[in-house]
Amino acid sequence: MSNAILQRSDVGSTGHGQTLGGLFNVLLRLPLMLLDLMIDWQQRSEDRATMTRLSDDQMHDIGLTREELMTMAGKSHWSRHN
Repeated sequence: MSNAILQRSDVGSTGHGQTLGGLFNVLLRLPLMLLDLMIDWQQRSEDRATMTRLSDDQMHDIGLTREELMTMAGKSHWSRHN
């Protein structure tokens, strides 16, 4: 069955063949994309928890104040921007 879908996605440069092939590729990549997103969220959560434990010297070394670090650490795990 997958061969039929793959062959059908190669049909012409226009029409439904490309659409099905593109959709098929997205569906194949979707689980990995979701896993990558969850790993990214987990890493952000861990990084923000680590920020709350930095010493004054460490904060000074990276050029941030305690207030700036606490603001960043308080963001949601899905929030991308610092």
